[in-house]
Amino acid sequence: MQLRAWMGLAPLVLAPALALASEPLELPLIVETGQRMQVNYVHTKRQKDTANSGDIRGQLHIIDADSDPDNLLVEWQTDSVRINGVEIDARSPQAADLMIGLPITFIADADLTPKRIFDRDDLMRRIFSAEFFAGVDNTSREKVRAFMADMGDDTFAQLLLKMPGYLSLCQGTAFVPGEPVESDTFFPSPIPGVKIAGAARYVLEVADSGAVTVQYSSSYDPESVKDFLRAAISQGSVENAPSEDEIAAIRFEKTDIANCDIDRNTGWVQRMTFASEVIAPDGEQGERYDIDIFRLN
Repeated sequence: MQLRAWMGLAPLVLAPALALASEPLELPLIVETGQRMQVNYVHTKRQKDTANSGDIRGQLHIIDADSDPDNLLVEWQTDSVRINGVEIDARSPQAADLMIGLPITFIADADLTPKRIFDRDDLMRRIFSAEFFAGVDNTSREKVRAFMADMGDDTFAQLLLKMPGYLSLCQGTAFVPGEPVESDTFFPSPIPGVKIAGAARYVLEVADSGAVTVQYSSSYDPESVKDFLRAAISQGSVENAPSEDEIAAIRFEKTDIANCDIDRNTGWVQRMTFASEVIAPDGEQGERYDIDIFRLN
């Protein structure tokens, strides 16, 4: 990500004297055409006092890393989901509805950030032909379709490919060990032309053993979220829209935290915890991903 590269270099540009004493540890992500990575994770979702979790197994396949290193051709496939002791895999009747066993090909940045679904129209057809939408009235279905169709390519890709996106937070970094780097930033939103302002922070730690950990945190700016809500209302994307006074009184906070163990030889995340906490008018909710990754070939 260009933002992360600037964040890593900013201390060196602004304080050249410090740069002489401390150099950034560069951890570029090394990928190879044909490479396959197993990604296993536990996803826990909490809303108010209720928490549910599932065990998911998936794979990342690097189809082409040679033609353009800044635009990798990658495939993600969810192999199985286990919830409450019940496992669903590609042989299960529900597999198509849950996109299990169906590969999604996408274009990714050098750190694996999803940039564009390779065949977005085909994926949209697969989503809306799922049995889930059979019980949804035509008006509601078309609203969802229009909402997704209006998204920018990068937002759409990152919405549907969360796992590669989470991994990319900690991959391809270059920070001075032990020196926190903070920056204002913008987060993508589902409304074209509208971005949500916030702040991001990175710290890279190197243990005595040589093990490398990247810590990431970010938060949304509450006023920027309100501006996003106003934009959604103006475009008719919100039903039963709140008044301006109600918008001004809304409390909304979103924070994300990631802790990643990095293979310093390859730049790949080996183990990662990603947690997101939201405080909204309808209550608090949170998600946590405990992720393990290893190479298959």
